[in-house]
Amino acid sequence: MPVHAAESNSANNTTSVTQETQTNVEKTDMEKTVDDLMSETEGTTTTLHVGDKNTCFGKMATSELFGGRYYDKAAIEEDGTLVFYRQIEEHNYSTDMTEYHYVKKNSFNLNTETQGKTIQLQTGSRFEETSNLHGEYVVLADDGRTFQVYNQEGEEIGHVEADTPESHKTEVIAEIGAAGVMAGIYFGLKHKENHING
Repeated sequence: MPVHAAESNSANNTTSVTQETQTNVEKTDMEKTVDDLMSETEGTTTTLHVGDKNTCFGKMATSELFGGRYYDKAAIEEDGTLVFYRQIEEHNYSTDMTEYHYVKKNSFNLNTETQGKTIQLQTGSRFEETSNLHGEYVVLADDGRTFQVYNQEGEEIGHVEADTPESHKTEVIAEIGAAGVMAGIYFGLKHKENHING
């Protein structure tokens, strides 16, 4: 029995000395450089609002005749994709109003599930086309909101800025305020018209 205890003790001492030696070894310059690069490319986590159709800018928003894609609007959808749309205007003669319809042109898999009306993404992340239609890809810029769109040659062909939960709330408040002002003007004019005619 004592012999086994001594052997076991000896093995434990050897292991602990080896572990201590490994933890005390400093990283080489190459390992430090790799660690630095890894931490730089990780990016920061950003939260974006899901469902808003935002305006596209740049060459991608122009006609296909000029190398564009007719990407008028883009939206992060509930299925975790960034979808680009072409906006089509149609005049409704029965209501004498212009109506807007959106036709899906392309989509990019954001590789993350949405949480209700938000999605969390890493800045610097690259996302590929879901259909490999044009060989394009998008990159989430360091500002945490702008998706930069690149063609298959790596040329930036445009961008779209997504809404954060905060900017979405601000827009909703502004829209409600504008609708209130318009309603006030309408009812004011109607009241004035009734007063003049009455």
